[in-house]
Amino acid sequence: MAYQKPYSKLNFISFALACFFNISFMVFMSSTQSFFLTDILGISSKIGDYIGTLGFADELMSIALSPFLGTLSDKIGPKYILVFGVFSVGLSFFIFTLAQNVYPDLLLIRLFFAIGATAAGSMMTALLAELSASGFQLSSLLNFKNSNVEYSALGDASEVSNTEQEPLEDSEGKAISKRNGKLTSVIGIASGTGAVFSVSVYLPLPTRFGQIEPPAPALKHSYFVVGGIALAASLFLSWGLFSNKTFKIPYLSKYLSPYDDVLDEIEREEHQVHLEEEKHTYFGLMKLGFLEAKDPKIALGYLGGFLSRSTTVVAAAFIPLYVNRYYYDNGYCSHMDRSSCKEAYVQAAILVGICHTVSLVFAPIFGYLADKHGRKNSMILACVLGLVGSFGFAFLKNPKSATAIVFSCFFGAGEIGSILVSLSLCTDKKRAHNGSISGVYSLIGGIGILLISKAGGFTADYWVGGPFIILGSFQIITILFSLYVGGHFDFIISKFTSSVRLEQ
Repeated sequence: MAYQKPYSKLNFISFALACFFNISFMVFMSSTQSFFLTDILGISSKIGDYIGTLGFADELMSIALSPFLGTLSDKIGPKYILVFGVFSVGLSFFIFTLAQNVYPDLLLIRLFFAIGATAAGSMMTALLAELSASGFQLSSLLNFKNSNVEYSALGDASEVSNTEQEPLEDSEGKAISKRNGKLTSVIGIASGTGAVFSVSVYLPLPTRFGQIEPPAPALKHSYFVVGGIALAASLFLSWGLFSNKTFKIPYLSKYLSPYDDVLDEIEREEHQVHLEEEKHTYFGLMKLGFLEAKDPKIALGYLGGFLSRSTTVVAAAFIPLYVNRYYYDNGYCSHMDRSSCKEAYVQAAILVGICHTVSLVFAPIFGYLADKHGRKNSMILACVLGLVGSFGFAFLKNPKSATAIVFSCFFGAGEIGSILVSLSLCTDKKRAHNGSISGVYSLIGGIGILLISKAGGFTADYWVGGPFIILGSFQIITILFSLYVGGHFDFIISKFTSSVRLEQ
């Protein structure tokens, strides 16, 4: 058997931070987009259509790139693609401040942002699959004296203790599929923390800068701060993330990660593995990602990715747009005086922050439920909770009411549930083409974002509740698909019968 690099505590912490930073940057960009149009570009009409069009272009880029990036990660590893993505996101925040108009300036900059966001976001599934296949135990984080395997300073691995782990392969050498809800919840906890951090630290930046300068430069300086953090994050992740590939940058790899300098004997063993992988062509690997949808478990995971990405867009873009519209339509904000809208920033941050705080709280809960009661049932529960939040916001009259807070809680719980369960379904065992599955997962999610961005943006100009109704229809479809198994509707009570069921 070829040598496999051990998964260290540093790798795990870096993975969690990658989740944290990715969502924090996405939430900030999406939540400030409507204010960028009104405060910096001075646009007062068709805001929803502009946001929808920019999101549509963003996802066209994402859809075009995701399968290729996923397949590429099977060749060079997801680490390097993610680092490139985070660096590009940071750079794009600086470039955003140069925009003078929507077309072509903001559109082109958004496309560049999309390249980085797609590279970073689409790799999370592949990185989670590596974590799940590594045998890493969360309990080892509490053991400071012993861990399963640790790296030495020279980058070679030494076994510290022989802690028993669950077998990752069966007697025939095939990967075993297992529930990984607890590991998947790491993404939810880290992402939820990142989202809360974004709405509590990043989003108030324009208001804080606005105390000493006008709204337009205040928002620009906020982009500078967040962009600088993204660039710094990319440097740390280039050092700490796990990679079992021997892809090297001449003269730089040994500085980017001490774990890239492996022994010659190990490199020869890995070379044999690479020769086996190269039997699949680039497009052959991509095809394998699509063919995995024949497995109903993977198919539900892909559909869950479609729903979860759509939900994220509605939370990050259309809830702030709803608040923005409410304040302007009711005279609390004036198109003549942009500085009068500070309260709109605050209220948008409160509602989005509540969504993500609840997501953070429910991440370990859904991880436990997925492992204990099955991922199909957990997906149904997530959709029901999200459906309450979606229809609640669609008919909400006042974003400052207590009802808005309640619906934000339902919305956040449904959002994290669909994210974690769909990821768990796609990353529950070791596969040679996990990157391709990750790419297709992101592709399907991108289609969801594309639809909700364009259709939601268009309907929002006529009725601000439109995007939430569209999202609700997605949630209903996912519930029906979750119930449908083997040609019949398998309701939750069928778990006590002998009917054919989706593997949980």
